[in-house]
Amino acid sequence: MRVVRLLRLRAALTLLGEVPRRPASRGVPDSRRTQKGSGARWEEEKHEDGVKWRQLEHKGPYFAPPYEPLPDGVRFFYDGKPVRLSVVAEEVATFYGRMLDHEYTTKEVFRKNFFNDWRKEMTVEEREVIKSLDKCDFTEIHRYFVDKAAARKVLTREEKQMVTEKK
Repeated sequence: MRVVRLLRLRAALTLLGEVPRRPASRGVPDSRRTQKGSGARWEEEKHEDGVKWRQLEHKGPYFAPPYEPLPDGVRFFYDGKPVRLSVVAEEVATFYGRMLDHEYTTKEVFRKNFFNDWRKEMTVEEREVIKSLDKCDFTEIHRYFVDKAAARKVLTREEKQMVTEKK
């Protein structure tokens, strides 16, 4: 209650011109201008006026790149037979295929929810063929992404930076 009264008093005094306004920050926080550290928040100097930071920077929103279909050599199998999926259904299948080594894929609730959501994205023909998640084989999809991650780890820092800049 006391804090509310103090805030109201400060607001009223500000309107009357009695309370001096703080100068706006010129970009970089004071602690980073004077200190040669990593700029981590625990290394910053404490401000007496209670201000924790003076600036917020971001590079804008991140939009995921459009889905790139799997190469022709990477197939999805259902009941031991290769099945060609639509692009949307394939995108959802790759989500699950990437997670095969994760604990979530062993939990029954996750599997049930995934399969129900995946069926919503399938075409009518795919829904007629694919009836059970237990008969689905995502191992080639999983292997493709594991190999892709291993190839990315082998790259040098400069090569990784070039790939990032291309995106």
